[in-house]
Amino acid sequence: MNLQLVVFIMPFLGAGEVDTADPITKDDFDALRKKIVTDLRRFEKRAPFEDFLEDFIQDLCLSLSSKRLKKVKTTVEALYFEKNKAEKAATAPAKGKGKSSGKVKLTVESDLTNVETGFELDEFDDFM
Repeated sequence: MNLQLVVFIMPFLGAGEVDTADPITKDDFDALRKKIVTDLRRFEKRAPFEDFLEDFIQDLCLSLSSKRLKKVKTTVEALYFEKNKAEKAATAPAKGKGKSSGKVKLTVESDLTNVETGFELDEFDDFM
């Protein structure tokens, strides 16, 4: 078989850069991560992609120690909070268009001088 044909067909048969990668250094793993993310991004518009991604991440994390898994969880939670804040800001109505801010201040005034207690304050002067 022609070598050029093999190189052309291999990615379609499942043997590509990811399959032949042998990362050793942090830079090698970063390059592999970027390649995997790029390859998977092609499918992100498809309906079952989010379920696939959830299962994929869970399968990847099964071998992690609890300490490392907690670090991954913290990173994902931080990403969640940033995404959530950005989505809320994008869907929030614009402020300052002549509308009130919607804040209400409740002021409670108490007048204890007119309260009937049923006893005189002087009744307990000889208590001690």
